[in-house]
Amino acid sequence: MVVASLVEKVAATCGWDSYEEVATFTGKELEATRLKHPFLDRDVPVVLADYVSDTDGTGFVHIAPGHGQDDYQVGQAVGLPTLMFVENDGRFAADTPLVAGQSVFDANKTIGQAMSDAGTLFKLQFIKHSYPHCWRCKNPVIFRATKQWFVAMDKPVAETGKTLRELAMASIGETTFIPASGANRLQSMIENRPDWCISRQRFWGIPIPVFYCKSCREPHITGVFHESVIALVAAKGSGAWFVDAPETILPAGTACGCGYTAFEKETDILDVWFESGASFAGVLTAEHGLRQPADLYLEGSDQHRGWFQSSMLIGLGAYQQAPFKAILTHGFLVDDKGRKMSKSVGNVISPESVIKEYGADILRWWIANSDFKLDVAVAKGIINQARDTFSKVRNTIRFCLSNLHDFEFERDAVPVSDMDVMDRWALSIHNTLVRETQISFDKYDFHTAVQKIHEACAVSLSAGYLDMVKDRLYCDGSASQTRRSTQTAIFYLVDTLIRLIAPVLVFTAEDAYSHLRKPNKEATVHRESYPTPIAFDNEDTHRDVLAQVLQIRDKIYQELEGWRKAKTIKSFLETKLTLSVPQHIASLDWESILIVSQVTVTVSDVVSAEISLAEGEKCERCWKVKQLSDGLCERCDGALSK
Repeated sequence: MVVASLVEKVAATCGWDSYEEVATFTGKELEATRLKHPFLDRDVPVVLADYVSDTDGTGFVHIAPGHGQDDYQVGQAVGLPTLMFVENDGRFAADTPLVAGQSVFDANKTIGQAMSDAGTLFKLQFIKHSYPHCWRCKNPVIFRATKQWFVAMDKPVAETGKTLRELAMASIGETTFIPASGANRLQSMIENRPDWCISRQRFWGIPIPVFYCKSCREPHITGVFHESVIALVAAKGSGAWFVDAPETILPAGTACGCGYTAFEKETDILDVWFESGASFAGVLTAEHGLRQPADLYLEGSDQHRGWFQSSMLIGLGAYQQAPFKAILTHGFLVDDKGRKMSKSVGNVISPESVIKEYGADILRWWIANSDFKLDVAVAKGIINQARDTFSKVRNTIRFCLSNLHDFEFERDAVPVSDMDVMDRWALSIHNTLVRETQISFDKYDFHTAVQKIHEACAVSLSAGYLDMVKDRLYCDGSASQTRRSTQTAIFYLVDTLIRLIAPVLVFTAEDAYSHLRKPNKEATVHRESYPTPIAFDNEDTHRDVLAQVLQIRDKIYQELEGWRKAKTIKSFLETKLTLSVPQHIASLDWESILIVSQVTVTVSDVVSAEISLAEGEKCERCWKVKQLSDGLCERCDGALSK
């Protein structure tokens, strides 16, 4: 029998001068037909399969359910027995007809000769094709169906009445995934996965502690058998399983249900994913001061099919509970061109080399600024960018600490209710930063949190609030209400900044904390608690006013920059402003806000500003243009006289 499309090709290959077509059937009509075996005295059935090609051969192939996945699946579907005649040494078993004791590769010649002798071999042809080989010894791989240990996915677990697959699907819905897409990935794998084969045929690993009765082959893993293995491993370690004989492990007189008292040990080991997946049972214990489930499991994004899945299945099977509350997955390191790190490519950047050149904190700052949910690019230029943003945060903290050199909180702090409006603006910046970073950290959104810290230092503080208050810090009376108010705000800001950066910039934070004079300090910043917002009245109103003022400031700065570019002035302090603003912001310290020497304010619903050159002389101390006495303006003269 030959498939119709291959008749001529088969005839040419076999050298038939002529042939006669005696009947035609569909494949379906031949299903279950019994055919005579080509070299053994028995019949075999015809079965259908969708992987048989109609481009080569005859359209009919011999299948061996014990030697290939496709054949095995077809055999299972139609009820064929899974016969296995090949022993562990790659030779046919002693009871195998015709080829007993022969290597599977040597047997090919014997079988070919037997078919030739029986007249069932029309043509012998050798074909060179791709075939799996062992990566280590380079020999061809022999595929065999062997008895294995499985974790059943679709049988009820304990008294739950639900299958392991059902428990796993429900557990996914109860688990927090970071990023959220991880839930879909794990769910699709659980939905479609087969039973879990947990046994491996290796000579090293964690043994499967099962005893087999030598008489009836019944496996034993519970009761005295289980307790004996626990005692063995506790005394000698898991390796003793491979050394000690069953009769030395089991108590004398231990018997199988059939009455036989001789046993053999299982020689298979556990799948390594079972080992790692079960790690929580030994780690999350009261003995270690821990408990199940863990708050977080974190690993690379490839572990949805590995550690995350094996841990979940073991936890649900053993305790009806996944061993984690949340799963976080991260990407992998690539270079600035998106290529995987490789020694052969020469693009590997080791953490040690970065630490040596930049310090550990900059390495940590760079990775904290990266969105770990994606692959993370690293190159020297990227590290340099991280160093620059780190410097802005460090310099902001340094500026704040340096301006608290004469400030003792318990002695000098101004109550929030008495603080200057601009300083309460600083508290609104403080509170916003605390709240937003808290949200980001809680969601493991580290890169957003540290970027907010950097933005606060670079924009809201350095280019905003701190720039506005430099004059009062440097030139107001050292113990004046305005300066102490600003120092109080700066104390709150720097205390919070140090604590916010501590999880990432561990050394920088510790160094800065050592210079912070603070009541009831901890021995280390890493014993401090997370900062909280500072309560004060009308915080939202202050925030809205600040936004309005900054908008006015930006527009006026554009005009002042025009004066500077035209070289009419060298510094904003050379100017005077006539400013029209609404009533609720008319009394603000506009000289400090705009960093100019003189401001005349009028009330108007329409904001406008007229710029002119300041009248007077440059004060030798504050550099503002004012009416002077002995080279000093009235404020500086008063500050020095005190």
